[in-house]
Amino acid sequence: MDEQDFIQELEQYSALLTQHNAEVVGCTKEQIRELEAFHKIQLPTFYKIYLRYFGVTAGTLFLGSDAYYDCLIGSDNITQGFIELLHENNITPPDHLFAILLHQGYAGEFFITKPYMDDPIIYNYCEGRNIQEDSLFSKNILRFFQEHIDYWKKGIIKAS
Repeated sequence: MDEQDFIQELEQYSALLTQHNAEVVGCTKEQIRELEAFHKIQLPTFYKIYLRYFGVTAGTLFLGSDAYYDCLIGSDNITQGFIELLHENNITPPDHLFAILLHQGYAGEFFITKPYMDDPIIYNYCEGRNIQEDSLFSKNILRFFQEHIDYWKKGIIKAS
């Protein structure tokens, strides 16, 4: 998937959330620079694009999970929490791990920042299991959006 296709998909999903009265706020360029400076990394291009649309809040998109800007930065950020989770379960964290989601302290997703990839591979972990390779970030997040839409249609969750 190229960047323009990814942006179009994000814009469509953002519009859909907004139509259903969800608050959708992306990160500013300054917030993204702060994340990179705090973690001393270059964030992948596709992840930065995603953050510009959904980095601060997005309705019920990550209900029950930590995935937004305020959880990505600071001394108690989710990358630190994810590393602790792995250590508690006797798993050596991969070098250059950057967590993008931590679900209720027992599961989450991350990518590796080195070597750099514009659209990194996402890895999943859930307590009691091994780390699993998933898909590229763009494919992973768009699949998640589609699952979220399917849950709306079934009445399982609401947008806001």
